[in-house]
Amino acid sequence: MAGAQCSGDNTTQAGCEQFLHELRATSSTKLDSCSLYMVKHADEFLEHDQVLIAKKQAGIRIGMWINMVVKNFRGALKPIVYPEIGLQVDIPKVIQPPRRSTPHQYRTLAAPVNST
Repeated sequence: MAGAQCSGDNTTQAGCEQFLHELRATSSTKLDSCSLYMVKHADEFLEHDQVLIAKKQAGIRIGMWINMVVKNFRGALKPIVYPEIGLQVDIPKVIQPPRRSTPHQYRTLAAPVNST
């Protein structure tokens, strides 16, 4: 795509941009589908009142944390550590699920990862 952009080949550049758009859409759909499966079947992966899954493959690192028990934690942040992928995310107390009768809540958090 960079070569097409440098040479002014608008047709090739447009084709590359369309391919990247489709690749991102497909990846996002697949990730959403996997996330939904994990949330629906979280009880199968439960350890110590939470689900903590981390995978690394082909340079891509993904971590998912599912809190199964509504309880307050001490301090302003709850550290979620993924040693398998070298990532720690601090969950702010303000996004904890409120105490309600709703059994499931779904929130997505994105954390920048330093690739070094």
